[in-house]
Amino acid sequence: MQALELKEERAGWSISIKAFLMLSPLRQKNILRYWSELQSLVPPGMTIIDEVLTSVLTARQDACPEVIWQSQRWSRFKNRLYLLQCTSQEFKAEQIFSWDMQNQLDLDVSNHLRVDKQKGQGIRSTVKQVEIRFRRGGERCKPAGRSHSNSLKKLFLEYELVPWLRDRVPLFYVDEQLIAVGDLWVCEDWLAGSDEIGQMIHWQVDSV
Repeated sequence: MQALELKEERAGWSISIKAFLMLSPLRQKNILRYWSELQSLVPPGMTIIDEVLTSVLTARQDACPEVIWQSQRWSRFKNRLYLLQCTSQEFKAEQIFSWDMQNQLDLDVSNHLRVDKQKGQGIRSTVKQVEIRFRRGGERCKPAGRSHSNSLKKLFLEYELVPWLRDRVPLFYVDEQLIAVGDLWVCEDWLAGSDEIGQMIHWQVDSV
């Protein structure tokens, strides 16, 4: 597994597709079964393993194929194969949260936000209350340090946020103004100064 560049990801793990495809077909099947066991998940049977090999691994580069079985999901993005933990809970994009950024906020059973105080990083300390929403389309912002604003759709592509999280990433608003996007970036004019104690967001996703 280490030879496959195993990495921990939000909601799961990923391996290098290039390294995986260098293995024999039998080794590939063994890896897919062992990978789930390694993460204390139910190992898939041959039908699911064959579907991952044929549907996910052979998909075109710009596709985002997936196989879902029980509490597991296999997806592909940017030459990485992902094993993700799934939840049966329906995600509601219309929900809105109010947060004082003091204690951990549970967006749902597997989606959490917390703040660490760090000098020169995160949201300005003058921000005491934020409203959290989710993408509905058309949102724009200007990440701190950038010369111009862009749509979230374009920025997510640039930051290589995996497709299955793009509608789930929490958006932070103050007085109807978008000030930060998850723990990916803080928008212009809202980033803590170099000598200021900022509020560093941590976004934890345990399953999708």
